[in-house]
Amino acid sequence: MISQDAKTAGKPKPNIGARLPHDVYAELVKLKDSTGKSESQLINEAIAAYLGLASEATVPDRVSQVENALAELQQQVQTILGKFQRLAIR
Repeated sequence: MISQDAKTAGKPKPNIGARLPHDVYAELVKLKDSTGKSESQLINEAIAAYLGLASEATVPDRVSQVENALAELQQQVQTILGKFQRLAIR
């Protein structure tokens, strides 16, 4: 993440607010639940990544990303298998 320099060390972090579309917020909540991170932490990481200020992902973060991708792939495979089975029956 972004490191603090001498000017900001010891000062409270600025607080901002934003309104999110319902679907974006729903995805944020799902990500919060699956990672165990707070909404604030996820939003902070997303903004830092967007600005090119993000540090490399930690191993637990990368493992979580791989697990989420694997779960999504498993769902897609099940969908494809179901379609294939229906075609084979015909």
